[in-house]
Amino acid sequence: MTTIWTGVAVVAALVLGLVVFVFMSTKAKYEGILTDEHYLEVARLIAEEEAPAVQRVNQQLSIPGAELQKREVSDPRVRMSDKGVVAIYTVNLIEDQYFHRNSFSHHGGPLAFAAGGRFAYFALTALGVDPNSVYIVHTGVTHVGFVRKREDHDAYVKREPRIPGVTELHDLNERATAWVHSSEAISERRRTDCAHGGDRNPAIQPTRFAGG
Repeated sequence: MTTIWTGVAVVAALVLGLVVFVFMSTKAKYEGILTDEHYLEVARLIAEEEAPAVQRVNQQLSIPGAELQKREVSDPRVRMSDKGVVAIYTVNLIEDQYFHRNSFSHHGGPLAFAAGGRFAYFALTALGVDPNSVYIVHTGVTHVGFVRKREDHDAYVKREPRIPGVTELHDLNERATAWVHSSEAISERRRTDCAHGGDRNPAIQPTRFAGG
């Protein structure tokens, strides 16, 4: 009997140790990336990706895992921050509408919406897009999509993105927090109620991360 209880204690200790390890690893991961400087860095990456994305309308995007690991992604629509957040910008044209999509992950893997949503808010602000007008999908990777009509698209891409200044960060953080919380409640509706076929909307189609 003593042997059984000893075994149970060992297993319990191992499970507890694993839980603590995962918790501490996750805590360190998010503490490292959720900083004002990093929000602005990722927003700047999205702003820099916009022109290459517009030049590659309807071109399929597949990201080899080996490129992500080496931080040598060849497609200019994909950039990685110094802290491993992958920012992606793609554009698709269907009929008379351009569907823009921004995606955020961590090394191509899961990133909680509480983090991915904040990066999206800062990026959308830099692009001059109303965050309340976008479609949202979170499947481990945060995707936000917005639409520009063909007749308005040239004017849109000619404007200059503007990275928020340091003096704006306090208000931006407060608005981002409120937006993330409200978006968590409505993202499921937006997932299935967006124009041109719900989940088939190319503005919010998940990016394919290829193995390797």
